[in-house]
Amino acid sequence: MTSYYMRILLLLTVLGFGTTMVFAQNETVENRVKDKHRINTVYIGGRLSSGLSNLKGPKTAGLKHKYNISTSLGLVFGYGHKKKYLVLGEILYNVCGGRELTTIKDVEYSDQFVLHYINVPILYRRNIVDFAKGDFCSMFLIGGPYFSQMLFARSKLTIDEAIFVRGKDVKSKLNGTDVGLVGGFGFEFQGEHDGKIFIDFRFTYGLTNILKESTTKLHNSSILGSITYVVPWR
Repeated sequence: MTSYYMRILLLLTVLGFGTTMVFAQNETVENRVKDKHRINTVYIGGRLSSGLSNLKGPKTAGLKHKYNISTSLGLVFGYGHKKKYLVLGEILYNVCGGRELTTIKDVEYSDQFVLHYINVPILYRRNIVDFAKGDFCSMFLIGGPYFSQMLFARSKLTIDEAIFVRGKDVKSKLNGTDVGLVGGFGFEFQGEHDGKIFIDFRFTYGLTNILKESTTKLHNSSILGSITYVVPWR
């Protein structure tokens, strides 16, 4: 099941990057001249990110929340002013989660959750600083809500570093949807053929308790570094 969804999203991402390159290579001199006078532009491209995620919650009874590796990839669509702002919509395949660690009578229990989502952030990006002439490099702030739909979830229980239960399906115990907030900053670089490269750093926090029937609350959170490439839509 994991490889099935990953193949679909990977294919869509490759198609997205391929589409941006086709647009870029078919760029004409006439279009480039028009772009210099264009105020608002529609963009299409792809994004890849990696970082750390964990499940935020109360540290009761010695419970500790540890980080997992988080990754996401997918398509990006944008609309905005050429030099000031950009509204971005992203469709991403996101893998996140965390480790819940506790010690009982000198025995260490670690429960690792790996959660797979389709993640849709809707973001507003605003340029705040231009570092070079010709807008070669600028700094921006970015933020907005995200909406996620869980595809599946697995957990791995280890006791004193020995695997006790591997690959247990825990989706039925978790809420299928998650809503949260994204905030961060980044840098924009001008690419060839009017393409743009965004390198940003984001913090995400889920507002939804991912546990379906529990008095304990756990929330998705992550710190991510991302690279995005977009070109103007013709």
